[in-house]
Formats: sequence, C-alpha cells, structure tokens
Amino acid sequence: MASRLAKWALSRARMGAPHPSPRSDPQLALSSLPNELLLEMLEMMDDISLHLMAAASKRFYFLATQALLSRYAISLSSRSITATSSDALRALRIAMAFRVAHLKSFKFRYIVPATKPKSKDIRRIDALLRRFWTRPVRIRKVSLDFGNNIIRRPVGWTIGGLAPRLLSTCCGDSHTALFVVDNGLFTCRAKSLLMWSPYTREQYVRMQMHDGSRQWVPSIRSLHSLDITYPVCTEVSPHHPWTMVVVNMEDVTTLLLSIQLTAAEWSAVLSVISLPKLRNIGIWAQNIAFEASTAFLSRHTIVTLIYMSPHAARHPGTDALLCLPHLQRLTALAHYVVYLFSGCAPVALFPALTYVELWPDTQLPAALHLLSTHVPLTSLAFWLLSEDMDPAPAAWPVFPAVELLVLNKHSSPVACVSALLARAFPALRRLDVNGSFPKAGSPAEAAAISERKRALVSRIAQENPNINLYSVDRQFFLQ
Repeated sequence: MASRLAKWALSRARMGAPHPSPRSDPQLALSSLPNELLLEMLEMMDDISLHLMAAASKRFYFLATQALLSRYAISLSSRSITATSSDALRALRIAMAFRVAHLKSFKFRYIVPATKPKSKDIRRIDALLRRFWTRPVRIRKVSLDFGNNIIRRPVGWTIGGLAPRLLSTCCGDSHTALFVVDNGLFTCRAKSLLMWSPYTREQYVRMQMHDGSRQWVPSIRSLHSLDITYPVCTEVSPHHPWTMVVVNMEDVTTLLLSIQLTAAEWSAVLSVISLPKLRNIGIWAQNIAFEASTAFLSRHTIVTLIYMSPHAARHPGTDALLCLPHLQRLTALAHYVVYLFSGCAPVALFPALTYVELWPDTQLPAALHLLSTHVPLTSLAFWLLSEDMDPAPAAWPVFPAVELLVLNKHSSPVACVSALLARAFPALRRLDVNGSFPKAGSPAEAAAISERKRALVSRIAQENPNINLYSVDRQFFLQ
C-alpha cells in the first residue's frame, strides 16, 4: 500500500497536468518544484511509493528511479553493478526499462539467509537478463550467487519451470552454449535448455551437442551459482559467438575433459576457461593439442593430472614449457611424459611431483630414462607391461629414490621382474602387484592362487632383500 506522502505527491503531480482541476492551486503543483526538492521528498518514500511515482510521468520516472538506485548504492554510470537483495533487483529492473547503461558486468549475491530462494527472485533475474541481452551494448559477464540450491529437492512446480528458462536466458541470443558443470563440460544449443529437466537424479545423461551428436555429459543436479561470460569461442564461430556458463564455480575442483570436439574447438574452449578452485584435471579427448592443454594447465593450481589422450598434433616451435609447482600425482601415457620432461630442468618445473603412473606406448624407453632423472620421484606405477612392451632389465635406467613400485596387470616372467627390481630400484621398500592373478571361483582355487602369490613373493625376496612389504592383489606379505 502506498504511503500518504506518495498519494499526496501523485495528486499534486496531476495538478501540474496541462488541464488542471479548477479547484487546484497552481502554486501547489508538484511539477513546479525543482528536482532537488522533489528528490528530497522521494527519498522519504518507501519502495512501493517510488514505484507508483515512476508511473506518474517521464520526469517522475527518472527522479523516482534515481532515488531507488541511490537507496541500493547502484550507479548506472558504472561499468559494473552489484545487487545484494530482491528489492535491489526490482529497483534495477524498473530503472533499466527506459534508461541506457553501458554495462560490462553484473553481479547478484543473495546475502539474506533463506532456506530456499524465492521464485519471484528468479523471475526478476530472468527479466533483467533478458533486458541485458537485448541492449545495443552486450553485457560481458554476469555472476549470480543464490546463496542456496534453487533446485534442491523436492523441486516445486514453479521452480521446475523457471530454472530451465533461466538457463536458456543466460545464453542470450547465442546459438551455442558452453557449460562447465560438476566435473565436466559440454556444449549444447541454447534453445535445447528449455527441455532440460531439473528433476533428474542421474549423475550422467546423454545430451545433444551443438553439432548434433549425442554424448554422455554430467547432469546439473544443483544450482547454487551461475557465472556467465560472453562472447567466447569467437575463433570457431565469429558470426555467432558462444556463451560460457559455469555452474557452481566454487565447487568445481575436478574437471574431466572427455567429450569429442574438433581441435579448433578444443583450443578455443580451453583458452577461455579459468576456475579458481580447480585442482584435478583428467584429459581423455583425442583432439586436445599439447599447446592448448599447456596454456590451460598453466592458469590453474594443479595437484593431480591425468593425461590419457593419444598423441595429438603439435605445431613445431609453438610449444611452451609447462610449469606446475604444485603437481603431486601424474598419470599419463609415455609420450606425454616425454613431452613434459623433454624441457630443461624438469625438477624446477615439477618440484612437488613424487608419484607417476605410467601407461606404456611406443615411447616407453624414452619416458623411463627421463623419469629416472627426476630426483623427487619416490613412487612409480606401471600398467600393462608385458614381454612385448617391457624392455629388457639391462635396458632399464636406475631409479635411485623410488621406494614404492606398483605393477598393474603385469605379465612378464617372475625371473625378469626379480632381476629388474634388483638392478633398477636399489631403494625399493614396497612392491604392489595388482591384477596379475585370476579371481578364485572356489576355496580350492583360492588356496592355490594364494600359494602362487607366496611363491612370487619368495622368489622376488631372494634377490631383493631391501623390500620389506609386499601387496599382491591387496594381500599383504611381510619380509
């Protein structure tokens, strides 16, 4: 309900119309007052009264919206605007109806404690974003922090309809959206987000990508915050730039890159992603070039890196050294280890790297020699080493500081393994052998397999007395 001051001001505003009432006194016409006095009066009104005054005339619209914006410390002359309440959203929405503002970024952070954001706030944000995307000067960044999960179960009917529309609105007029969600990313057509269901419980779903292909991607199961950047990937689509939407940026600590994109698309995507809490990276996509991943990894504080992409194309003379001072664990194919350690002073580039899990390929011998020169390395794991892939024990370099060795699905003869450990791992204290024995189907088979494990440990212990702990398929043996 409007205040008495608003009712009086509206009546006086009508007296200043071209055809005033005969009983009205021109000296009391509100429109005859200067703007300074009017602003003093408007600042004494509540929000609802100011909304009514904004509808009185064009002059009162600008004065009332100016009073509203100053009340919430919002300036349209600034390139960045921050709103912290639902009332501030409503004031900004009214002010942006006819005002022109050349904004570059907008932030909304709901700081009022609430069990769940209200649907009216989602509507106001949606309407405000639609206004932003239709302005002559497109807004570049939008950050929305709802304080709570707006699709927390049970998801109501109203939120279930507003959430897909909000995600579609976040993309603006872009045809393609790049989403970073949970532990993965995917691309999609912006219009297809209207069909997204916030009621899904599955961790991964099949979604149609921007190129029409359907791939498995992580599903959006919570919605605490949205960080929107426009435009992105202009190199791939100069006439129709993409929009990047990061869901719950503060929660993204692990990112797995596995969807299938072209090499140009991957280079454009990785060049725009920057996540402050990212610590773990897994790369399986085939078309990620070395130089694209190097620039991407250098922008983050990486602790764990998994690089299982096959040999990607590289451009001579464009590779930059990758420096990851916080990297502790590396899982990679042999060719990527060669790429990382071929630079000068690998110890200075990866001073905290102590654990390497190596998958063999054609560059396994070169990778072994490079790893042997990395002094901080204390733990080493191998996968799928066989007689065809495993070099002869005499060809192995010496790892002077490795204390833990893990052999996963190793099929070389026991004599070769025993001789290899005695020569190449003088500081070895623990040996883990996993996946080298079949699973037992009966108690008799279990007893026979256990006896084979003991024989393996006994044979290796004869030539390697420095090893004091063995683990064979999680069965421990002490020497």
